[in-house]
Amino acid sequence: MMTTSHTMTVEAKPLLFARALTFPSQHKLLSWTAQHSQTDLNRVRDLTLRLSDIDLTPLLEGNPRGGVWSLYAAHLAELQSSLRYLPNLRKLTVVPPRNMHSTLLRGFYLTFLSMIPKLWPRLKLLVLHDDEATLKAVPSLSQVTKVDLIPTLKSGADARNGRSLRQSSKERKVGRARVDSAVAPSESSDAEMEREVMVC
Repeated sequence: MMTTSHTMTVEAKPLLFARALTFPSQHKLLSWTAQHSQTDLNRVRDLTLRLSDIDLTPLLEGNPRGGVWSLYAAHLAELQSSLRYLPNLRKLTVVPPRNMHSTLLRGFYLTFLSMIPKLWPRLKLLVLHDDEATLKAVPSLSQVTKVDLIPTLKSGADARNGRSLRQSSKERKVGRARVDSAVAPSESSDAEMEREVMVC
């Protein structure tokens, strides 16, 4: 009986990693990649990532060397290193941080986007919860085979005016795998993400 159970687990494992995975923050993604083998990570094809602000508590201990941006830069380097363990990604969905209240957080977001073409030169589809202004701010995204834009609250006026912001047909597909069950309260534009179910 135990042998049968083990066999079923081994056979199901590749399917779990091949399913679309959703992470509520890059911190969860960093933790998750560290827990799995490269063989399993090579199976990941479809990933949704909500970016969030970084931990700024080191500021309470004094000004870090290099200023506040050095904290963002260090986190970006860590994130980039972790994402290299997902070499076979074909579809990436990015949700920007909520309440981008600072220039530094905006810079963190745009810098992350600029990393995408270099990290995944064979990426087939980038789904971005943002508007055309972001594409203009990050010209390197033109290197991605296809970019679909999903209007956010700030770009709702563009959608009403009939501008070419459209949602990928696959974005409404049910049955995504949420990697962490602790889902933070989402804004109305993220209702689709809230309906996704964790299986990992």
